[in-house]
Amino acid sequence: MPRDAATFDTVLGLDVGKPAHWACLATRAGEVAMNGPVANLERGCATGKR
Repeated sequence: MPRDAATFDTVLGLDVGKPAHWACLATRAGEVAMNGPVANLERGCATGKR
């Protein structure tokens, strides 16, 4: 069962695209802690398989 959002210190938003991704990390106070591009690498999931 998911925890209530109020229990988290930060929230991560992702815009997923083919050439690149964009990530925005916001604090509970509404401050932007990180906002920028994220490389789109062709790697598998946690197992390393594609």
